[in-house]
Amino acid sequence: FLGCARLGLKARSTRIAEGDGQAVIDKERFRYCLDGRSVVYGHIPCNAYHRGLIRSYERRLLVTIRSLPDLVASLYDYIESRDESPLDPKLGGFPAYYPDYFQADEQTRLSFIIDYLMPWYLQFLVSWIEESNNSPVMWIPYEQIVRCPAETIEAVAAFFGVECRRARLSEFIAGKPRVNFNKGIQGRGFDLLDETMHRRLAALAGYHRAYLGDPAMAYLLEGKSPELFASELRTLR
Repeated sequence: FLGCARLGLKARSTRIAEGDGQAVIDKERFRYCLDGRSVVYGHIPCNAYHRGLIRSYERRLLVTIRSLPDLVASLYDYIESRDESPLDPKLGGFPAYYPDYFQADEQTRLSFIIDYLMPWYLQFLVSWIEESNNSPVMWIPYEQIVRCPAETIEAVAAFFGVECRRARLSEFIAGKPRVNFNKGIQGRGFDLLDETMHRRLAALAGYHRAYLGDPAMAYLLEGKSPELFASELRTLR
């Protein structure tokens, strides 16, 4: 997690449940992290198991969000950078199976990411929106992290009740910390995908329109007003 060390926190990743490619929080690791100075992170859906852990220990939650086209582009970059396909269930990592991914052309690869991974992301997002009715959740748009990292870390520190000094953060940001941003180019997905792919994303998100609302749809599909989207999510509680 960006800036954990500078805030005096310890970042601890989740373990991957073998066989299904889904990230889950290991109970023993979770209890070990209940020291008030640890951040548990990962691509974690809010299922019944995680809800039980979160509510039992009254945890505060941070969820990062991103527009769907840019997320598709980021996943594409991530998979392309791997020596072995993370889409092979024997390797774990993704809730999808496509061992011939690297033999397909670019359009087929992008279509696969849209058809199989975007439904997972939308369910992931909706699951945390639902949990925000019961637990304190902070929503951080990806664009905000890229545009103003120091201010974002300050806001996160305040949310978790951790002391944060701007001078230390400025030094940290200036040092160009190693982060998993892939190419980190905002808006690239809107040019990478063709019109048919954009329509497919709109159809997938449309299943959740009544629940997400118009600001969320505008952000997810067009990248519009990420702060408004995050603000509206905060008001759901």
